[in-house]
Amino acid sequence: MQGTWYAYTDEDKIQTVSFDGNLWKSMGKTDKAFEASKHPSEITYDANDTSKDNWVVATFMESNDGIFKGDENPSRIVNIRGWYQGSGDGTYYYNTTQTVDGKKIEVLTEAGGAMIATTAHYYKSPALAKEYASNDYYADHHGDD
Repeated sequence: MQGTWYAYTDEDKIQTVSFDGNLWKSMGKTDKAFEASKHPSEITYDANDTSKDNWVVATFMESNDGIFKGDENPSRIVNIRGWYQGSGDGTYYYNTTQTVDGKKIEVLTEAGGAMIATTAHYYKSPALAKEYASNDYYADHHGDD
């Protein structure tokens, strides 16, 4: 998942997400990600403590839970939640390799909610993002499948 990824939005704009080491950059904001095993199990939220406002917790999970279908299943999913997040399911990311028009392309899928429903596809270049903006993939999950 490392590097910068591009999605073409419904508003005809390019949106980026990037992973650089443990930094996650999305929607103009940079957060420092920590693996869940390094996250204290008991966190007391203090509204005056802003020291971790740009920290997130990353949990790695395998895709063998039956949510995804077909041979294009992601092998590993990353779930990102706010450091102090108490409710909500966070944002999920996973990579797949898709064959489109006879070409193999790497796709980073963003998903959310309890059903890990697909919200966006990101590609390695703005040109690919625009070309495949309307693509839907077999491994996508829309919550109503």
